[in-house]
Amino acid sequence: MKRLRFLGARRVEVEDVDIPRPQAGEVLVRVRASALCGSEMDAFRGPDAMAGNPGHEVVGEIADACGHPTLREGTRVACHAVTGCQRCYWCLRGYELFCENMRGYSNAHAEYVAHAAHHCLPIPDDITWEQALMIGGDTVGVAYHAATRAGVRAGEEAAVLGCGPVGLGCVLLLSFWGLRVTAVDLVPYRLDLACSLGAAERVNAANGDAAEALRALNDGRGPDIIFDCAGSPKTLDVALRSVRKGGTVIIIGERGETPIYPSRDIIHSELRILGSWYFLRADFWGMVKETRRGLRPERLITHSFSLDDAQAAYELMDSGQCGKIAFTQP
Repeated sequence: MKRLRFLGARRVEVEDVDIPRPQAGEVLVRVRASALCGSEMDAFRGPDAMAGNPGHEVVGEIADACGHPTLREGTRVACHAVTGCQRCYWCLRGYELFCENMRGYSNAHAEYVAHAAHHCLPIPDDITWEQALMIGGDTVGVAYHAATRAGVRAGEEAAVLGCGPVGLGCVLLLSFWGLRVTAVDLVPYRLDLACSLGAAERVNAANGDAAEALRALNDGRGPDIIFDCAGSPKTLDVALRSVRKGGTVIIIGERGETPIYPSRDIIHSELRILGSWYFLRADFWGMVKETRRGLRPERLITHSFSLDDAQAAYELMDSGQCGKIAFTQP
C-alpha cells in the first residue's frame, strides 16, 4: 500500500509498505481522507527523516473488524487519535485525555491504518466524509472542547489569536454560536478566510499593536474571551493585556515557555485562564448535532490533494496560504 514518509528538510515521499496488521483491540481501516495538521509542520521543517508520517486525522471504512462485537466491515468511522486504555482512573470516568496509559496514533497519510477499535467513531449516514474529517479531528474538535469547557455564550465578544486550522475552527464555531468574533493573524489570506467563516472584525498583527486594537472592542473593555491558538509568548502577552477584567483566556497553542506575573496578569484583573488540549470521544456527538443544525465544518477545507501530490500540499501549508488541507482517496 501507499504511505507518506517524511524525509526531513521539507521533503516528503510516497513509499510502498505492507498493509498494517492490527494488534489486539484494533481494527483495520481503509482510509478515505486524512487531514494535514499544523502540528506536523515542525517535523516537516526539521532536518531528520522519520519512519512514516505524523498524520493523525483520518476517516475511512472498516476493512477488517477483527472480530469486534459492534463494528462491521464497511462501517464508516472517524479515528480519534488520542486513545485511552479503558482501565485506568481517568478512562473509567470518560476522560481519556488524562489516561495513565495514553497512546497517540500516527501514519494516517496512507491507504490503510490500524486503529484502536474503541476509538473508531461511527459516522452517521447524513454526515459527509469532509464533515466527518473536520469534526473527527483537531480542527473543530479542539475548538469545540475548548469552547464548551469555557462555557461561551451568544452575544459575547471573542477574539481568536492565530488563524491556522484550529483558530479557523474556533472562528467558525464561535460565530455559529452567536459570538462576535475578531480574528488576529499575520497572514492576510487567513484573515480573509476567517471573515468568510464568520469573523466580524480582523486585526493584522503585522500592522501595529494587536493588544491596543483588541482593547478598543466591547466599548473599550476588551474581549470577554480570548482563544490563544498560536501559543507564542507574544500572543499570550497580547491576550493577557487585552482581555476585559474578569474575562477568560483559553490557551490552546503550544509554542514554548511564557513568563506570567500573577499579580499583574491575573490577580488584579481576576482573570480566568484555561488550558485546553485535544477533545473527547463524547464531544464528537455534540459536533454531529451542531453539523445537523447547519455548522458546515467542510468549509474549513480549502485544498484537497492526492497522496502522490503530498510535497505540494506541505509546501502550501508551509506558506500559510490555505485553510485546512485534505488528502483524499477514491
